[in-house]
Amino acid sequence: MGCDTRLQLEAFKGKGALLSSSGMIGIIVQAYSVSDSVHLVEIRRGKGDILEYYKLFNELVKNRVNHLINVPSSLAAELAEAKA
Repeated sequence: MGCDTRLQLEAFKGKGALLSSSGMIGIIVQAYSVSDSVHLVEIRRGKGDILEYYKLFNELVKNRVNHLINVPSSLAAELAEAKA
C-alpha cells in the first residue's frame, strides 16, 4: 500500500502512515489472542481525514486481508445478495 510502518512485536501492534491527496493518514492495527484458534484484530484511525481513512480501511479489508476473515456461510450468502 506504500505506507511507512512501525511494528511493536511484543504488543502485536503496528502503526502506519500513508500520504494521501488530503494529507497524512494514520492507522493503528493491533492483534489480540482470545484463544489458540481465535484472534481479534483491531484497526483504528490515527490522525488524518476520516474520509481518506474510510477509503484506506475498505482497501485493506476488502482487498488485502479478505482471505483472513472468517464469515459463516449463511451470512456470506446474505452479504452477496445485499451487494447485488
